[in-house]
Formats: sequence, structure tokens, C-alpha cells
Amino acid sequence: MSAPHYGDIALDASLTMFFNTTNAEGAPIAPSAPLVAADFEFYVDGVLATITGTPIVYATAQVGVHRITIDTSVDSDFVTATDWAVTIADGTPETVDGQAIDNMIVGTFSIENRRMVGTDGASTHGDPDPTGLIAGLTAARMAVLTGVIDGGRLDLLLDAIPTTAMRGTDGASTHGDPDPTGLIAGLTAARMATLTDWIDGGRLDLLLDAIPTTAMRGTENAALASVATEARLAELDPANLPTDIASRSSHSANDARDAVMNKVIDTLRVDQILAVLLGASAGIASGMGTTSATLRNVANNLNRIAATVDGDGNRSAVTIDVTDV
Repeated sequence: MSAPHYGDIALDASLTMFFNTTNAEGAPIAPSAPLVAADFEFYVDGVLATITGTPIVYATAQVGVHRITIDTSVDSDFVTATDWAVTIADGTPETVDGQAIDNMIVGTFSIENRRMVGTDGASTHGDPDPTGLIAGLTAARMAVLTGVIDGGRLDLLLDAIPTTAMRGTDGASTHGDPDPTGLIAGLTAARMATLTDWIDGGRLDLLLDAIPTTAMRGTENAALASVATEARLAELDPANLPTDIASRSSHSANDARDAVMNKVIDTLRVDQILAVLLGASAGIASGMGTTSATLRNVANNLNRIAATVDGDGNRSAVTIDVTDV
């Protein structure tokens, strides 16, 4: 099983690692002799490191459970942009269940080596100096940008930008990985000064104000705009829709039901046939075993079926009453 990675930490920070010692069946057991801080060693970027201080504090939490705390502030060998591994030192005499444990990897970590490129401590070209950028973000310039956003004019500016690749930058190439050096080289002090003049002089506002607001944004189809006229859109206003539009679906359902129930079969409608079947299956019966058998309706207020039968149950006459349906 691979050793756990304990993440990326800041320089001079501390971290704690845990590991287990177990027998062949996986049960926790103690080493043949107690471990000490000197039983551990460090590798930095794959190379055995010589640590002059004592960065490790070792402790056992309980049988088979071990804890080490590493303080990266105690030795100058701990530097940023490095990857580290902690192992049990080569030649350590202690064993676990009769097996040597020297060179076992306890865990790995890094020191400020996994941060987002472009932030302090994570630059690939040395530590960045943000002071120039911060100095340029004056309160007046931020106020202009806030006004542009609050006024909705940023949307107009964005809609006016072509949807094709950004021209004039090396970062928009479609062949190979982008190379930002060309873009950076293009942002000369003179050009940045011109942009600053635009903002300070209010000309960015003029550019935004010049963008038409009447055109349908997001399309270049004049035919579509001519079809979706204000008059046609007004026809969709709730006040112009039929008042009974919500009830039309229920009317259609009722009409369909009535069409089925009013179907006539052998002089009886479908709803009358259902009433006869209900009386035959659930109505009170009388006269069974005689020559006059009667089946009532479920409400028991009329004879739904009256039949004349012989001793074998053969019917010679049948009267059906569906006057209540």
C-alpha cells in the first residue's frame, strides 16, 4: 500500500503523520524495540537529505499506532518548491513481527510547491512583484470600472467583441500550446499609459456609449429581429389571450368521455350496459331456484334485471330497467 501524501504546507509550518505496525494477520503490534526520532530520515526531491537539527518529535498513541510531528522551521534545509518523503532510516534494527522495517516510507509532503501559478511563492519565473499592479489599481480607476459594471455597459462592450479567436495575442494560437511571452511583450509601458489615459479621460465611457443598444444582442440575423416585432410580442401578453384557454383541456377530456359513454350497442348506451353488469355482479338477488329470478341495482331501489327461468336456469324472458341511468 502506498504511503499517504500529507499535502502542500507553508515554509516553517509543522505537520503530523500517523502510521501503523501490524503482524501478518493485520493486527496492530509494537516493534521489537521502541522507535525514536533518530530512526527516521528525510528525502528531498528524491535525494537523501542531511538534516542538522531535530525536526521530528516521535510518540506512540497506542499499540501499533505511531505519530511523528515534523517542524520545518528547525533547519535551513527545509526550503520552498521542494518535495519531501519521510522514511524509517536504512539499517534501523527494530523489526515488526520478525520483519525488517527500515526504508519503509511513512509519508510524503511538499513545501510551497503546489500553489496556483501566478500567486506569491508559486511563480515559475521567480517570486512575482505585485506592487506595480496594485499601484495601478487606484480608487479612481476602480470607481470607473464599477460604474461600467453597474450601468450594464460592460455587457454591451462584451457583446461587441467578435466571437472568433482574440487577434493580436500569442495566447490565442490554435497550433500548439500558447506562449504568453508575446502578449506580455505587447503590453508595453506606452500602451498601458494610453489605456490609462482612456480610463482617466472618460473615453472608455464614450466607447461604451457608442455601442448600439437597440440591436438584438447575441444575433446578427436582421430577419429574426424583423419577425419578432413589438406588435407580435404584445399578442402574447396575458391580457390578449382567450380567457377560457385554461379550461379547454378539461373540456376536451369531457367530450372524449361523453363520446365513449353515449355509444349505443343493442339499443343500450355504454353507461347503461355498465349499470346492467354492475347489477348482475353486485346487486341483491332474489327468487333464485324459482322460475322468477330478480337482481336489484346497487342502490336497491329498482329491479335492474328480472328473468323468467326454468328448473335448469334457462332464461325464457329478461326485463332490464335502466331508467335511472
